[in-house]
Amino acid sequence: MRPEKSFNQSATFVSGIFSVNQLQYDNQYLLVSIGLARELFEYDSTMVSFVELKLKPNVNPKHVQKVIAETLGKKYTVKNRYEQQESFFKIMLIEKWITFLILCFILLIAVFNIIGSLSMLIIEKKADISTLRSVGADNALIKRIFLFEGWMISVVGAAVGIILGTIISLIQQHFGILKLGSGYIVDAYPVVTSFTDTILVFFTVILMGWLAVLYPVKYINKQV
Repeated sequence: MRPEKSFNQSATFVSGIFSVNQLQYDNQYLLVSIGLARELFEYDSTMVSFVELKLKPNVNPKHVQKVIAETLGKKYTVKNRYEQQESFFKIMLIEKWITFLILCFILLIAVFNIIGSLSMLIIEKKADISTLRSVGADNALIKRIFLFEGWMISVVGAAVGIILGTIISLIQQHFGILKLGSGYIVDAYPVVTSFTDTILVFFTVILMGWLAVLYPVKYINKQV
């Protein structure tokens, strides 16, 4: 008849409050002694719900996780910090790939500029192409010349972009120039420079630029 009697209750002294400016923690968690927690959850003096471990620097967490899991057996679950927040990190990964797709669409727009610029260059060099043909250059050699020039545009553009982007990312990572403002755990926008991501972006730009150059060069005989 009295719903409040359905819960274990205990009185304790409030010594302070904590706040991390995130509702999922501020509104749902409180810190108490392990004795009071065992009393409320009806645990005996040796029972705990989970144990957190902090590893020393330069220790491989995957190896430690594997050793602990093998030692404890299948009755216990051993998770690292990423597996404990699996849904959150999955959202971050989706956002990362969406950003990559947006980059690809931007590159697709830039590809049309490369096609247009290279086509205009071929038309402007019509007289020079005729001169090369007069001295014995065949169509294959002429196409290789313009292919090389188009690929140089892509490579130089990709290299300059990667260098500038990496420098800006490293500055943000170490100095935190871009601030998030109040209401966040960290002051600056978090950034981590990944070597694999950098290589992936670089080769994506190179590939799209290489494909863009093929179209105007393929029809060079019809343009000049």
